[in-house]
Amino acid sequence: MVKVQKKAGDKVAVGETVLIVDSMGIEIPINSPYSGIIQTMFIMQGDILEMGTALYRVNTIAHGTVDTVARAAEALTSEQPGESGGAAMTRILSPIAGLVLRIYKEPGETISIGESLLVMESMKMERPVNSTVAGVMERLVVKQGDLVDANQILAIVRQ
Repeated sequence: MVKVQKKAGDKVAVGETVLIVDSMGIEIPINSPYSGIIQTMFIMQGDILEMGTALYRVNTIAHGTVDTVARAAEALTSEQPGESGGAAMTRILSPIAGLVLRIYKEPGETISIGESLLVMESMKMERPVNSTVAGVMERLVVKQGDLVDANQILAIVRQ
């Protein structure tokens, strides 16, 4: 079973989640190994995949360098114990200062380690922010268009 996060024509950065595969009840994010624009999606939401199936095609930056290719940033975290022995809450912190361009996860949705939560723009580069924890999005503190500082709280995740 597949959940598609991107479509043909969307920009994608190295490490950004393109789709999520559910295998035996475990959601596994499939992150892009390249930056560029998705040319073709070979699968659709809900498809059952066979091993070795081509998933998508990315048009990459032909003359890209380290300075022109954005890479996903791992979100910083700080934990706070749950109240009355409840589940621990983890604050997802911004790894960089920038503008929130796109948000992929909303409160109540399940998050996997390595899955892209949102995309930020800093110094004219788009940078996905990937989760370092698994859990359920408890609260989203920012919204699309917000300017955030490095180490500012983006979201709270219940583990």
